[in-house]
Amino acid sequence: MDCELYLLTPPLRQAEGFLPLLRQALTSGSVSAVLLRPDAAASAADVRALVKALQPIAHAADVAFIVHDNADAVRALNSDGVHVDAASEESVIAARRVVGDEAQVGASCSLSRDAAMRAGEAGADYIAVDTTLMPGEEDESASDLIRWWSQMMELPVVAMAGAGSFEEACHPYVVAGADFLAVSTQVWDDPRGPEHALRDLAAAIAAV
Repeated sequence: MDCELYLLTPPLRQAEGFLPLLRQALTSGSVSAVLLRPDAAASAADVRALVKALQPIAHAADVAFIVHDNADAVRALNSDGVHVDAASEESVIAARRVVGDEAQVGASCSLSRDAAMRAGEAGADYIAVDTTLMPGEEDESASDLIRWWSQMMELPVVAMAGAGSFEEACHPYVVAGADFLAVSTQVWDDPRGPEHALRDLAAAIAAV
C-alpha cells in the first residue's frame, strides 16, 4: 500500500474560523483521514461541538474522521474512530469497549517496540510513531521502528511527522515504509493555503 496522508487539525476549542480551512484542505483529494485534536482547555461539550461541526465536512469528502482521546464523543456522534495517546493494553481495551468493534482505535507508541506490540495485541487498528522524539536508552530511531514494524507486522503504522520540509520531516519515514504520514504544521502554515501544501506532499510521496 502506498503511504497516505493523515491530516491532524491544530489544537482547537471552537470550530469557527477553522471550517473554511478544513474545506480547502479536503479539496486536495489527497487526505485519507482527519484527526481532531481538541485544545487542552476544551470541555466535553466543546469536543462534541467540534465533532458536530467538522465531521460532516470530512464525511462529505469521503474522509474518515478520528477524535483524539475522547471515545465517548466517538460513540455518541458516530465518528470513525478514536486515537489514544497512551499505548497500553488497558487504554486500547478501554477505548474499544466504548467505541465498539466498528470504529477504529489507534494508539501512539512513542518510540517503543514493546508499546507498539502491546497496543497491537490489545486490538489497536493502527499504531503511531512520534517522529519528533529522540530515542532513549531502550528505544530506537523513528525510522528504524517504522521499518521494523512495516516488515514484521501487518497492522498499519502512522508516522507523526514533525515540522519542516518534506525532505527533513517526512521523507525518511515514507522510505522506511510508513502506511500513513500524519501532517499538521506543514499544511496549516502554508501561505498558499492547505490544499496546495497537501497536493505537494502527495506528489512528493508518490515520487519516493
